[in-house]
Amino acid sequence: MEGNINNKVDDKFSKVKKKFGNGKFKVELYKEKSKLNREIDDIQEKKAKIFLEMGILTYQKIREDSIDDNSFDKFCDELLELDKLIYEKNMEINEMEMVESNVTCECGYVGNVNDKYCAECGKKFELENECDDFIVCGYCESEIDTEAEFCPCCGRKIIMDLE
Repeated sequence: MEGNINNKVDDKFSKVKKKFGNGKFKVELYKEKSKLNREIDDIQEKKAKIFLEMGILTYQKIREDSIDDNSFDKFCDELLELDKLIYEKNMEINEMEMVESNVTCECGYVGNVNDKYCAECGKKFELENECDDFIVCGYCESEIDTEAEFCPCCGRKIIMDLE
């Protein structure tokens, strides 16, 4: 009878040992799968970066007219609209900064950028950014300085019409 009890205990112990062994195997399997998933994520991130760089390069080549393919037109039009919005927002920021800025006269007086003449000596302020002459970019239709060689909005080279 004692041998029978020992056999039952050994049998139960081997079942428990087997279940622990299966659990250990599952943990190792989970660790290995997690490691592989992290490696896949890293590879996919590298792939996404390459796609991004390739897309930027393609867009630049399209803007330079090195690539002429109508299938890109929709994307280029959307990007141009986003470029315009970014440019307009940057111009708004520049205008806000101009309002906050000051000008310094040769005599040392510090005046507001909106002042036309120095309150100390009466000399006219010469503002470098004062530019009433502008042209319209033929591609994105943004108003730009007549001295510009490239459009600050879309980046295209400005071609003057010599009529």
